[in-house]
Amino acid sequence: MKLISCYAENFGMLSGFHFDFNGKLNTVLLPNGGGKSTLAAFIKSMFYGLPETKKKDIDSNDRIKYLPWQGGGFGGNIVFAINDKRYKIERFFGAKTSGGDDTFGLYDLTYNKKSSDYSARIGEELFGINADSFERTVYIPQKTLSADVNTDILSRLNNLINNTDDAHSYDNAAEALKTEERNLSTTGNRGYIYEVLRRIAEAETGINACRNAAKTAAILGDELKKKRRETAETESRLIAVKNGIEASSALLLKAEKQKHYRYLQDRVTHGAELIAAYGKRFKNGAPPAAQDIKAAYKKSLELMEAENRSGSNAFYSGGADEAATAKRVPPTISGLDEAATARRIPPVIKYLTAVGIILLTAGIVICFFNLTVGLIIAVASAVFTVFTVYYAKRQRGEESGEAVPHDRNIADTADGIEAARIRRGLEAFFGHYTDVPAKASGKDYAEAAIGLERILDALNKAYSDYESDLDKLEAFLDGGDAVEYQADIMPPDTAALKRAEKDAEMRMSSLAAEIAVTDRRLCEADGQAAGESDFESALGEAKEEYAEVAKRLEILRRTREMLARAKENLSSAYLKPLTAGCQKYMEFLTKGKESLSVDTELDINIERGGQLRRLGYFSTGVKEVVNTAMRFALIETLFKDEKPFVILDDPFVNLDDGKLVNAKELLEILSEYYQIIYFTCSSGRDFQ
Repeated sequence: MKLISCYAENFGMLSGFHFDFNGKLNTVLLPNGGGKSTLAAFIKSMFYGLPETKKKDIDSNDRIKYLPWQGGGFGGNIVFAINDKRYKIERFFGAKTSGGDDTFGLYDLTYNKKSSDYSARIGEELFGINADSFERTVYIPQKTLSADVNTDILSRLNNLINNTDDAHSYDNAAEALKTEERNLSTTGNRGYIYEVLRRIAEAETGINACRNAAKTAAILGDELKKKRRETAETESRLIAVKNGIEASSALLLKAEKQKHYRYLQDRVTHGAELIAAYGKRFKNGAPPAAQDIKAAYKKSLELMEAENRSGSNAFYSGGADEAATAKRVPPTISGLDEAATARRIPPVIKYLTAVGIILLTAGIVICFFNLTVGLIIAVASAVFTVFTVYYAKRQRGEESGEAVPHDRNIADTADGIEAARIRRGLEAFFGHYTDVPAKASGKDYAEAAIGLERILDALNKAYSDYESDLDKLEAFLDGGDAVEYQADIMPPDTAALKRAEKDAEMRMSSLAAEIAVTDRRLCEADGQAAGESDFESALGEAKEEYAEVAKRLEILRRTREMLARAKENLSSAYLKPLTAGCQKYMEFLTKGKESLSVDTELDINIERGGQLRRLGYFSTGVKEVVNTAMRFALIETLFKDEKPFVILDDPFVNLDDGKLVNAKELLEILSEYYQIIYFTCSSGRDFQ
């Protein structure tokens, strides 16, 4: 197979780029940043396309990395020859990472028509390897010169050596075993065995919870018994307190009755004592009649008038005759009446005076209707009344045997005699009941009358209250015996009993709530504890299932190990020719005898000082020589019939001058068998 030409419409920094290839060694000399790696990637993309990926990293996403800088169509074409036929591949790529906008076209240049000899997977169909294997074999970039093996390469090697598909069979079997093992194994919080272990843990947790619930139920049961016992005790105490309150109420009522009885008794006693005290206020112990006190008060007022008319009480004499007269006057108001008889006005005069006053009033009233008649009647009645009064005074003076002259001394003498008479009667009356000062005036007697009246009123009130209280006391006893009220009644502390009742009721309410909560918790705990048998059954089933899964998992692991050993045995078939080819190319590049070994993963060990050492111990130049040798040995082993083109992206940067000459010689020899496209940025490594 040979590349004829290529054209990049737009690919990365390349735009309108054309290149013609020869059939042997093609050296592309471009400076750093000139597009060597971009052209190599373009050639690969024409055969394999650009991979679909969601990665945003430029180095991991060729579609983003090689998106045209200047815009325009993204892609181009390449012309190649195989089996005496020429083809042209046209590929253009969309900007979407899914590749949905990509286009592919294959043309048979012999007939200039579209060809269906190959599909869009033309790279795999031509080379028998995928894009990743292409990079690991015929495409040799500078950064990934090492020949890392993958399953696709191993499969092709085995097929070439044994003409079988055991590698793919191994991969399928290994992947199936690994998938089954992964499904059964515990990976993080996933896997079948994880689910079984989780069920075991849940069952064990449930059993422990049930057993703890059983312990809790026992504790709650004891607590419930204690609370119910305390409830019964509190209820008994509450009944006793209520009975005490009821008894206390009866005692309180009796105490109140006793208090009222003693109050009434004290009132009766006090009333009797008050009556006796008021009785002692009178000299002879007997009170006067109320009407006699009023008559004495009236006589006292008359005495005050007589004293005012006479101007003094000079006519009062405390002589023996008067004293003797006073002794003969009885302690009643009759004596006062006899003393005033001489000065009493005749009834006819009173009637005439009254008639005159009535006529005077009538005349005044008639004036409102007839002024003239009214005035005549009023004046006449006034004259009549004055005359009647004058006549009455004159007549009273004649009856007393005294003349009624116009002389003032005679009138005074008459008033003095009258006052003396009234005074003697008052002295006789008040002398039986109370003490009055010597030569008492009418005012003194009036005050004494008022005092007697007050005492009599108080006495009457005291007597009335006494009789009322006595009636109340008799009604209170209602024929009963007063003995039950004699002894002092001491009622209990009702307030303390009420507090005790309230405390007991509050405790009963609190206990009822606590019992309800405890009983509910007990039911929940009993219900939870009852599920232990279910958890025990689930635990047994889960353990049996775990044992079975663990057994299956162990079988899978052993099978996979045995399959891996079988693969190694299979892979060892291609190691001999591959190792011989690598050693051949390495000795050509170093011009010396080399001893090395290659394992099934294509890892190389070089013998130095009688000991195999890993490639990592050697310099970069040695590594490039070894990896280049391994790449060509791998190409030689993989492609026995149709020889592919080989792309080398400046792999000899770190070789010294001697090895660089050997590399040039090697490429010239290999170009006789392979078309080589060699990229370099240095004219010192230009092998044309």
